[in-house]
Order: sequence, then structure tokens, then C-alpha cells
Amino acid sequence: MLQPEDFYLLRSPYLSINTAEELLNTNKEELFLLISKICKERVIKEAIYIASPVLYREMEKMLEGKITEEKSINRILQSLLKYLLRASSRGTPYGMFAGVSMGTTADTTRIKISGQHLHKLHTRLDMDFLDKMIEALAKNPKIAPHLSYKPNSSWYRVADKVNYLETEMLKQTSTYNLSSVDYSEYLQEILNKAASGLNREGLYQCLETEDFSAEEIQNFIGELIDNQLLIHHLKSSPTSENALVELINKIAIIADKTKDNEIIGYQEQLKKINRTLSSDLFITEKEEILAGAVSIFFDTLDYQGDFFQVDLSLSTLNNQINKNILIEISEQISEIALAMKIKQPDDLDKFKEIFLNRYEGQELPLNQVLDNEYGIGYGSADSHSAGISPLVNEVNGGSFSSARVFSKDVVHDLVQQKLFDAIHLGSHNIEITQQDLTYLNQNKMASAPLADSAYILGTIISGSTASVDQGEYNFLINAFTGPTSSAIITRFCYTDNQLYENVKNCIKREENDKSAIYAEIIHMPQSRQGNIINRPAFREFEIPFLTAGSVPIEKQINVEDLMIRVTHGKIILRSKKLNKTVIPRLTTAHNFRFASLPVYKFLCDLQFQGTLSSYMWNWASFSDLPFLPRVTFKKIILSPAIWNITHKSLYENKEIIDQESFIPALQRFQKKYNIPNRVLLIEGDNRLLIDFTNHLSVEILQRQFSTTKAIAISEFLYGQDQCFVENHIQEKFVNEIVIPVSKYSKQETQIQNNFIKNEPDTLARRFILGSEWVYLKIYAGIKTLDNILRTDILFLTDYLKSNTIIDKWFYIRYQDPEMHIRLRFHLADGSDWKEVIAAINIALEDSINNGSIYNIVYDTYEREIERYQSLTIIPSEDLFCIDSQYALKLLGIFEGDYSEKIRWKIAALSIDDYLNHFKLNLNEKSSLIKELAEGFYREFGDPIQIERSLNNLYRTHAQSIRILFENKPGETDPWIEDARKLLQERAQEIKPIMNRISDIQIQKGFKSSYRNLIPSYMHMSINRFFFSYQRKYEMIIYHFLHKYYNSRLAREKNQDQNKN
Repeated sequence: MLQPEDFYLLRSPYLSINTAEELLNTNKEELFLLISKICKERVIKEAIYIASPVLYREMEKMLEGKITEEKSINRILQSLLKYLLRASSRGTPYGMFAGVSMGTTADTTRIKISGQHLHKLHTRLDMDFLDKMIEALAKNPKIAPHLSYKPNSSWYRVADKVNYLETEMLKQTSTYNLSSVDYSEYLQEILNKAASGLNREGLYQCLETEDFSAEEIQNFIGELIDNQLLIHHLKSSPTSENALVELINKIAIIADKTKDNEIIGYQEQLKKINRTLSSDLFITEKEEILAGAVSIFFDTLDYQGDFFQVDLSLSTLNNQINKNILIEISEQISEIALAMKIKQPDDLDKFKEIFLNRYEGQELPLNQVLDNEYGIGYGSADSHSAGISPLVNEVNGGSFSSARVFSKDVVHDLVQQKLFDAIHLGSHNIEITQQDLTYLNQNKMASAPLADSAYILGTIISGSTASVDQGEYNFLINAFTGPTSSAIITRFCYTDNQLYENVKNCIKREENDKSAIYAEIIHMPQSRQGNIINRPAFREFEIPFLTAGSVPIEKQINVEDLMIRVTHGKIILRSKKLNKTVIPRLTTAHNFRFASLPVYKFLCDLQFQGTLSSYMWNWASFSDLPFLPRVTFKKIILSPAIWNITHKSLYENKEIIDQESFIPALQRFQKKYNIPNRVLLIEGDNRLLIDFTNHLSVEILQRQFSTTKAIAISEFLYGQDQCFVENHIQEKFVNEIVIPVSKYSKQETQIQNNFIKNEPDTLARRFILGSEWVYLKIYAGIKTLDNILRTDILFLTDYLKSNTIIDKWFYIRYQDPEMHIRLRFHLADGSDWKEVIAAINIALEDSINNGSIYNIVYDTYEREIERYQSLTIIPSEDLFCIDSQYALKLLGIFEGDYSEKIRWKIAALSIDDYLNHFKLNLNEKSSLIKELAEGFYREFGDPIQIERSLNNLYRTHAQSIRILFENKPGETDPWIEDARKLLQERAQEIKPIMNRISDIQIQKGFKSSYRNLIPSYMHMSINRFFFSYQRKYEMIIYHFLHKYYNSRLAREKNQDQNKN
């Protein structure tokens, strides 16, 4: 279970709920006067100006009597009422309408808000404006020569090109285009040397040794800058402590160096802007000062947006919540989240599947893999064919039928039954009971476990602090999201030093895998999004993407530095320069799933791998019903009651409707569904308080309906009598509470970080046709390939080795998406690659002529050095050779359909034999095989359902497995005995290679990495055995072995106890 930290964040509106109720209770004639009175207050005027300068100017005219037309006044009043209701009934921070205050846990609950004059407003430059100002300065001819440049952080090399993302502004919106330049050694030199930043002179010097004129060098560097492959250093980082102050300091360095009066003038104006931000001037006066600076110093700057971004810190007399209440909320939400169906990122699952099919266990550059042309991209799917496999079919015929569908959706069934019962009984509430959770936990598809850290966002609904402490409350949950507890808090940390320290400590505790690097994802898709994306640099490492990082350069991990592989069903990133696993984190509330670049989205999605991504109630296919009841679990309100109003449901299928008919139709709808007078209008993430008895409020509703033709409303649960937060004069306030939570028993975990630091890379990696390796792919039907292996390839390899044309070779089976085998032949000293091809042509001639083989492709062999390591890749190839030779001999003893029923048994013997080679005892065997099997459970879907199905399958074969491994009387199959003899011969040939690998590992102190080689060797061996469903067979065999090893351990334990 997750437990709360000892602090939380209170979010509350500037005005009390009393104000909202007064506005809605006021009749039509007096409402104008009340709104006018409220809007004459300085803070409200300032808040409206920040939210909408256009509305502010119209409001001023109306208050001065310069607007008299009733229709215009009514339109302005509607807009003002919406803002005032926003500022009195919703706690979500927005400008000056709502603010935040850090609270702490205690033995009792006491929250009292201070007088409004004690609240503090924090004003910063709007990030869009700051970005435009930075670009204007960078283009200034006096400043540009003194700028430092770094490579665009999105660059990567593919083949003979350097690809990168170039930013283009279209209608005030940043768009990203994939650009490329020809790769060359001198371009690589520039990118390498500029990694820490170089000015133009330094960049020119990179090419001085080349045969270029000074003019050509300057033009070339100029093109790299203009085309954004090199980026200037004035750009701000989303994790800068203070972006404006940082800019001032950068300009100050240039001013001090040049002594140029114009640049000094820029520096002084920037300082003036900074002083203005913290002054007590009215917001319009501040804007005048900024506008003046822009017009004088940035006359080329075309800017039409906002100048300011503001946050409100609420002053409180008391701000504490009973620790036991937050514990109760956290435990109940953890309980319901674990039981209900959790949706993981689909793109991540699809990506993993495609990656395994194409690359298997290879480790590759992340940028190359995500490239749509050269790699697999991100967000796409593929289909794969397979052959006939009896043992796999036994599983398929059981409780699951494919890799993605394993059981009916029992959560959906439960929700459907509860909903239909509520509608039939006319109930406004659905209760999820403890009995329901027990049923779900027993029958549902497995959800991911809870993340180690998360945050809960919601509203405590109770009449008083005393009632809260007595447990008389409900909690309306708005969000429950991991894997960090601080994502929606970090943007406010600059306003409160204690909040900063608390969040810093939380993040430090979250980084509990000491063998890995936790790196903050730094990206600003649109400049203005910086207003919510900006946060302090809490982590030691950052992954900057199309933006500047703020940590030291040696702590910045460029995307180009990241390698990717999939091991045991898990995606793992590695930094090449640091040789460590990298765990990406996004500690901000940005909605990265909307219109994001693939690299950014991938890194953000990867945070949720293997854990609960988020939990919110989802009506799914029922969401469009006219009425959806409230849903509760214990004290948690999972979803308020919701009503969907459509044209059809409101007007009862009438075609022609006039404006006057809306209110009568709304009243009928309200009566029919027993809707209370006060509800919330749902507009995306926004909620607006509506009163069916208030004419202006109903007009707002009508205006929205006429635009969208359909609206959704929900019940309003926190009127005055349900708001326990109050101020010094007993006015009541709506609350939103952000509760950071984490695992109360936090153990240090460790991802397998089995990366050996390679020796200097002098070992050849790529081998084209004509080099010492010949690599070809043979395409044919799956059973045809099996037959070719046991006949043509066996003959071919015997000939090549016996005539000393090759000294080793090996094969694997593959599908990309067509099934084929991949053969690699290593030339013996003095041999000619043409001899190998001639022998191949002879051996395969008949199969080609009769159409059995429909394609042969010669390709480049690229050693998997990262997987097998430079020290052990050559002995690994020797091992592959022996394994391939004996795999062909074993295939040669199979005949007919019966062979497929025992092939898996021989594969299981082979794997057990490998584990013996590595001198693992029974406990070690069981532990390793269990880990590998569980990785496959996750890969193929629902781990619980798959394991259940495999357990059933094991029971069917348990007796024959025991006979197989313990060589008991009853195993009379001559094929099995022939296979045992071949495996014994293989063991003798493999032993010296295993010893050599072991010696290398021990000498270099790489014991854990040696253990990591075992799964790769076993995986490749199983791949050679089966003509289809290799990975499913591997899962089944590992499961069977784990069950058998456990059975052996239990029997040995019983025998020891009986002896005693």
C-alpha cells in the first residue's frame, strides 16, 4: 500500500464559496450591481486582466457607463460571471483566481485561510514572450558573434545522413520538421567539439585543418546555425532557476566583454523588467513598462501574446490535516486502483512486440530504432504469422487464445451489472463493495503493481474540521498518478522554500535503484507551455530534447547517447558514455500524450513500464448514456453523478427548435432525471458551476449547448455545508488536496545493470560481403526451412568445415515479417569468400529450382557486442557454432508429426544442460528460470492468466517431465535416448569454451555480467530448435523447468526432514 508523505499541497480559490452562492442567489435586476461591485476590487480587476485583457477593457467601459446596449452588457456579464464563479468554486490554480499553500500532517485537522491582503502574487515573464525576446537578441548583429553554440539535441546519424528536428513557427505555434544533412568526418568533428559549447571562432577552427577557404568555412558554419543543427546558448531551460535572471547574466558577460553601449542598454532594460515583475505596480502599469522596453530595444519583435504568467501563494493561519485521514484516503484509493482494470500505454506494448520481432535481444541506438524509415518508429503495430505448434496450441486452446486477449473483462461486466441495477431501481449511487473487490482480484486480468510513488488529487468533502477528524467525510478523487509523487507540485516550488525542500527529498527517495541513473526529461513543445512545465532541477541528470539542459554538461544525457534493448519483457535504456541503465522521469504535469514528438512520448511512456500508470474512473462504453450514477468505494467518490444532454435527449427527437424552447426543454430534462439545481458544466478539464434557477447561468449553459449541440454536467458536491476550509471570518472555501504518496516500506531495488565497460573498441563490428564473414538469409516456408536445415545446410556446413574453407558458422531463425533463417560463415585463414558462395549455390540449387526457397539475400553481419561484450563475443561465436552443429544433428533425428510432440522435451533437456555448464545449483537454477519465465508472462499479456494456464498445462505433463529428467523406467522413446547422447557430446565440446568465458569474466570482475550471458545463450539455443512460436516455446519450457525444479527442491527438503 502507498502511504502519504508528511506534507501536502492545498489548492483553493481566491474567493469563498459564499461569493458563488451569493452570485447565483441574486435576482436578475440586482446581479449587475453585485458583479460590478466585486469587479471594482483591485485584485479582481487584475485577475480578469491577466485572464483576458480584452474582457478587462470591455468591463472597464461597462463600469464607466460607456456601454449601454443590453445585449452587449449581458454578454459581458456572462463572461464576468464565469470568471467570478471560477474564482469562487474551483481550486485548480489559474492566474489569480486560485492559489496554493503547503500544509503538513498532524494529529488534528485545522485549515484556516488568512485575509486576502496577505496572499502573495508571483509574477514572471510569460515563457512565450521570453522566448521571442531571446530570439530577437540572438539575431542582433552585435550579439550574434559572441554567442556559444551546441549541437541540436535531437541529432543522430543514420547511414550517410545526420538527421535532426528543425523548429518552424506557423501561426504562433512551433512545428517540427525532420531535416538532414550529409554526414562527413568534419561534420562529426564539429558536433563532437561543440558538445560543451563553442563560439563561431571555435567552430571555424574545427575546419581549419581541412582544405577549405575561410569564406567556405564561415558559410558552412553559418548554414549549420541557420538550419538549426547548431543552437545558440541564450535559450532557456525548463529547469532554470530563473530564466530571466539567467538571460541577464548571459547578456552581462557579452556586455562586459564588448563594452558595447547598445548591449549594455539591453542588459539594463532586462534588469528593469526584472525589477518591474517584483514591484507592487498594477498589472497594466507593469505591462506598459515592458511594452516600452520592447518598442525601444526590440523593434523587430512581433509579439501579440501575454507578457505575464502569475501564480498565487495563499497565506494561511493554519494548514494541517490529520495524518490518519490521509492514510485512510491513500489506502482506500490504493485498494480500489489495484482491483480495477488499469490501462497501460498501448504504444509501449506494441513497440515492445515489434522490437522483439525485428531485433530480438540486440541493443541498438534509440534514435535509430525510433526512426520511421530506418527503424520501427513509435506508435505503429505489425502482424506476424506463425506455423503449427502442438504444445503452444495446448495453451491456446486453454484459457487464452492470443498474446493480447486472455480473459473476459470482468471489470466491465461488474460495472455493467451495477449500472443496470441502479437504473432499474432508480438509484443515484453505485457502491463498489469489498466483496466486489475480492471477486475482481480473483477473476480479472492482472493490472500492473502500484508505482513506488504517486500523487492523489481530490477534494475532501465535509462540513467542518471536527467532522473530518471524526471520519465524517468523503473524498472526491480527481487523479491518482505515478510514478513520481511531485508531478503537479514542482511548478510551484519556486514560490515556497519549504515546499522545494520537501519535494527534493521525495524525489531523492524515489531514486531507489542505486545501480541506475534517474534522468529528468527536458522538453518544451511550445514556448507558452513553459508556464506550466518550468520547475527546478531536482535531479542530478537530465535528458534534454530540443531545449537546453540546466545541469552540468557531463550530467546531460543526449538522446543520441541512449541505447535500447528488450530483456525479460522489459525495455531498458543505457547511456553509452556512462555505461549505466537510464530511467527517464517527467516531473511535471505536461500532457505529453497529446500531439507530442515520438522520442518525447516514448521516453515519457517508458516511465510507466511495469507499474500503474494512473487511475481514474472510466465509464468506457457507457459514457454516453443520459444518466450515470455516482460511484463510491468506502469513503472515496470515484465518479460524481453525470448527465449527458444531447439534442435528441433534450428535445425528444424534434427537428426544428427555436431559442425560446431551450429553457422549457431543460426543465423537462431536469425533472425527468431528478437533476439538482446546482451542477457543474464539464468542458474538457474545466468545471463551471451552473444554477438552473439563475437566468444568467442558464444563458451560459444555453450558449454552450448551441455551440456544441451536446453537453455534460455533473453533480456539485461542495456547497457551503460541505466545505470544511474557511477563512478568518468563517467564509467557506472549496479545497483541492494534492497528497504525495509512496511505499511506506521502501526497499532499495535494483534493475539488472549488466553492462560491462567494453575495452577500447578495436574489435571489428560490421562485416560486409567480401570480408571474413559471409552472411545470408534464406526465405522459405517454416517447415521447408526445417527440412533445409537438416539436409542441405547440414551437408553444406560439413563440406565447408571438412575442407577448411570455414572454421566456424552458426544460424538463427527470424521473422521480419517473413520467416527465414540467417546463416553466418567465418572464413578460415587463406580462404576466399567466393568459395563459400559457390558451395552455397551447389547445396541449395535443387531447393531454389523447385521453388522451395523463394529468396536469398546476402547482408552485412553486425556483431552484437553490447549484448555479448567485446571480451566474450568471439568465444560466444564459437559457442554458437557448436550449438548450431548439434541443433542440426538433433533436428536430423526427428521424423513425422510425432517429432513435434517430443521436440520441446529435448529443448528442455538442452536448457537444463546449459544451466549445468554454468555450474548453477538447484536453487540458483530455479531462481534464474523463474525470473526469465516472469519476463515472458509480462511480454505476452496478462501475467496471472498466463501463469494459471501454464500451471494447468504443466499438470498435464508433470509425470513425463519427471521421468525425462530423472531417467526413470518408463522412458522408452529411442529418440530421447539418441538426443541425450548428442547433448553429452555437445557438453564435451562446449566445456572448454565455457571455461574460457568464465575465466575472462573472473579476471575482469564481471560475475554478474557472466550470469547475464546465460539467458542469451539459452534463448539462441531454443530459437534453433523450433520452426515457429520460438518465444512462446521458450516461455513454456522455462515455466516447466521452474515448476520441476521447485518440485525437486520440495522433495529434497522433505527427505532431509525425514532423515532428522
